[in-house]
Amino acid sequence: MPLVLAGRVHLDLGEEGSKERSAAAPRTNQPHTPQVTGRATLALVRGFLVGLILIPALAISVLSLRPGGLRNQLRNIARRLKLALVLAGVYLVVSAGIRLLFPKSSTGDFVIVGLALVLTLVFVFLSQDRQFER
Repeated sequence: MPLVLAGRVHLDLGEEGSKERSAAAPRTNQPHTPQVTGRATLALVRGFLVGLILIPALAISVLSLRPGGLRNQLRNIARRLKLALVLAGVYLVVSAGIRLLFPKSSTGDFVIVGLALVLTLVFVFLSQDRQFER
C-alpha cells in the first residue's frame, strides 16, 4: 500500500512496514537527535539526587568516626581546601608562565610535571591533621 507523506516522500509500507528512512529534511518539530523518554530522564535525575544525598552522608559518617569529633574534622577539611586552592593557583600561574616563556619546549613540560610533584608534596606535609583546642 503506497503512502504519500506531506513532504512528498513515497513510502511503501507493505505487510511489515517500510525498511527505508525518509531522506527529507527534518521539520522544526522533528529533532535531529533521538529523543530521551521521560523514564530515562527521570532515572538520571533520581540517580543524581540519590548521589547528592548519599555522598555527604557517607562523608559525615566517616568523619565522625575519626578521633577528635566531627567539628575538628570539618575544620581540618576547611584548612585543606584553602591550602588546595592556594596551591592550585600557584600551579596555574607558574605553569602559564612556563608555557608563555617556553611554548614548544619539552623541558617546560618536565618542569610543569616537577612543579606538580613538588606542590603535591607540599600539600601532603602541610595538610596533616591538627588537633584543635576545645
